[in-house]
Amino acid sequence: MKKKIKKIIEDQGLLEECDIEILDYGLDQIMVYGISSIVALVLGWLMRVGVNGFFFFVVFVPLRLYAGGYHADTRKKCNYISFFILLLVYWMLNDFNWNSRIWVLVGLLAAVIIWFLAPVDNKNHRLDKSEKIKFRKMTRLMVVLFLILLLFLFCFVRRYLGSVIIAYLLVAIILIAGMIKNKTKDKYKVEE
Repeated sequence: MKKKIKKIIEDQGLLEECDIEILDYGLDQIMVYGISSIVALVLGWLMRVGVNGFFFFVVFVPLRLYAGGYHADTRKKCNYISFFILLLVYWMLNDFNWNSRIWVLVGLLAAVIIWFLAPVDNKNHRLDKSEKIKFRKMTRLMVVLFLILLLFLFCFVRRYLGSVIIAYLLVAIILIAGMIKNKTKDKYKVEE
């Protein structure tokens, strides 16, 4: 399919020689995200998470995008980790009682961690000073907006509360893991 799309674009004369690598990367990304989205939807349907799964992704994806954090070293490792985490998240959405005030406090603690740690870059995407400022502002804006959503859900629609809490918790854990990985990598770099 990728070859067909590439050929159509080349035949139309819309592609310069130097853009082929960019097009390949873009098409690869579309394929990866498309397949990942289909897997997430099918798994969510099989595990019957419904609207909870939707709320989770609405909060998690943009937060993760701007907050950054841990990134696996290979695409294969990333896929395995992501699939395992998705199974865990869906299981938690189905089997935990999220109405507890303790879970709301856990969500608030995770929001504070995100507020102070984000953004966390990685070796494949180092952020310069202006990008860090931009990503920090965007992350903090989303933390505030999703806290408002958390408060609304806590007051009116508690059955979807777990989605926001898990998203906050997962992003906080990913940020901490990313910081640890960065420090470990930097430590080994200095010792070499």
